[in-house]
Amino acid sequence: MLSISQRSVLDWPKGVTVYHPQKCFGGYTLFCPVSSPAIYLIDMTGEVVHMWFVGEGANRKTATHAKYMGEGRILYGSNWITEMDWDGNVVWHYRPEGAEEDPHGASGLIAWDPGYKIKGAHHDFQRLENGNTLILASEEVRNPTISDHPLSSDYFVEVTPEGQAVWAWHSSEHFEEFGFTEEGKRLIREAPGTHMGTGPGDYLHTNTVEVLPDNPLGRRDLRFRKGNILSSQRNTNTIYIVDRDTGDVVWRWGPGNLVGQHHPNMLDNGNILVYDNGGLGGYPRETRIYTRLIEVEPVSGEIVWEYVHNPRLYFHHKFFSYSWGSAQRLPNGNTLSLDSNMGRLFEITPGGELVWEYINGYMGQFRYRGMKRMEEGVYRCYRIAYEDVPDFSQDFTLADD
Repeated sequence: MLSISQRSVLDWPKGVTVYHPQKCFGGYTLFCPVSSPAIYLIDMTGEVVHMWFVGEGANRKTATHAKYMGEGRILYGSNWITEMDWDGNVVWHYRPEGAEEDPHGASGLIAWDPGYKIKGAHHDFQRLENGNTLILASEEVRNPTISDHPLSSDYFVEVTPEGQAVWAWHSSEHFEEFGFTEEGKRLIREAPGTHMGTGPGDYLHTNTVEVLPDNPLGRRDLRFRKGNILSSQRNTNTIYIVDRDTGDVVWRWGPGNLVGQHHPNMLDNGNILVYDNGGLGGYPRETRIYTRLIEVEPVSGEIVWEYVHNPRLYFHHKFFSYSWGSAQRLPNGNTLSLDSNMGRLFEITPGGELVWEYINGYMGQFRYRGMKRMEEGVYRCYRIAYEDVPDFSQDFTLADD
């Protein structure tokens, strides 16, 4: 006799599935599904307490990554970079509007080579202390010293609130500073990007732009000083630091340790936290079938902390996000991260105990190179302290009967 269940085998739990309040860093969590029309702010129980919609009607757009700016404002990437207030009003937007030979309209401030053809902002951005915004973007480059194939390369550009570009840094101009072996250079020359399964010419696939905060290591070693730029190239398994004043690559680490990583960010102690995806990456290519979170002491290169979902010999891959990802060290010492491809957000203690878990059920529409699919995956997530969010209690006040 068949039994009838009210739950389908496909009816997996959504929302918060684990929550130990006494062990968590309480706050709100900001995220949006990949290519989503909405950006969500949830509380520790998984309830949506606020949403920002990315464009309306014919202007409908989608976002993949949003950062909280304080005072109820967010910065997100969609058609370059947009800032929105708590009520959903666009208060700032940047998109280059210059001529082809000077796309950022920065003639006299930035010596722009007309050989660079900008494609668009992608992956990451950061609001600076001076009010300017640092943006990661891509450009088409012809550089026969790297490859005879057209290259999709990456650059950083800093723009003022008025939309004036005041500084730029081009990866292709620093190719020799990334430390590629002769074999690596040969592979890049022959098949840039396609070696990794990404778009043709996308030989680096940069995914992070983080400005270093003040830290004890930077006060001793100028490579790690406040204001320098920490970045990540997924396709080369490399994280690196650019000296903001000289433009030199002054530190790099990763090949032989990282595979396809995302979101390196410097902690208060001067160490670097990395979302180490696994999958494939590098020239020559390396593979690993699980994701891990690691904390690296950058001078020695020693991994001083590691989280792997299940340390059994043949079962690491239960936590395996081939793409995307973030890791945030919280004030109580815990770490907020996520299984990006599965849309599972989680908080763990330094000892690896799972104390909060949220399964995303909201959808985005992911498009890439002619492919289109509905997507619950989440590129990054951030925990925001309660006191940093405006009082929104009136938004939920019930009308009188």
